[in-house]
Amino acid sequence: MFSSSPLSALSGCCDVVPFTIEDLSPFTVKSHNVHMRFDHLLSFEYSKNLPGFDTLSPEDKVTVFRYTIMGFCALDIAFLTSQMKMTERGMIVFTNATYCSITDMSAGWDNEDEITSEEKEKLMFPMNRKFFYGLIKPMSEIELNQTEYAALKALTLWRTCYFELTPAAKLLAKEHEYSIIRGLHDYYKDRPEGPERMGAVILFIGNIFELYQMIVESYKKIELFNLIKIDMFLRELLQY
Repeated sequence: MFSSSPLSALSGCCDVVPFTIEDLSPFTVKSHNVHMRFDHLLSFEYSKNLPGFDTLSPEDKVTVFRYTIMGFCALDIAFLTSQMKMTERGMIVFTNATYCSITDMSAGWDNEDEITSEEKEKLMFPMNRKFFYGLIKPMSEIELNQTEYAALKALTLWRTCYFELTPAAKLLAKEHEYSIIRGLHDYYKDRPEGPERMGAVILFIGNIFELYQMIVESYKKIELFNLIKIDMFLRELLQY
């Protein structure tokens, strides 16, 4: 939706990532706040359509949705950045076709109406660097394709939210996890590097665990100092 040729993306006439370098513009907090709901809507639709989601308790539904939002936003950014080969440039590409630098203040760190460059650097630069080196760089190194990435996202969801679920929801989580791993096994069965690739996908999930806490703490700090307007959707999930 944020590429220069969205109809090409719709018709399947482009690569996995529809952005080109020319599509990208420097990150701004304003654009991030405007387009955040788009990512939330994708997570909402994904959660609603999970097999068995309608059988979960209200508490379990919110837990699954919260982890879908936190995990998928982070993973999508990492996948876009790695697929566009922007990791080697020291850049992060966001889902709304904006980007920022993480080695210096050259892109995405200018003054804005609602926040200064210095405030952005203080609030976001440490988080972005941890995000870059803890998630984006490792993903770039294993070079996931679209199928592997889809499986990774689903496995990440169930593994990260598992310990907050009720016993009934844990059974559903295990059923999903088993099915995904079985599907990956079938996908790799005729490939000599299959076991190695499957291991890399599953082991990668460990990279996201510590980043969850960092993401939550960073947003709570931003909200506490009221320096950036937090989307009410996200605020409610942080307080849940």
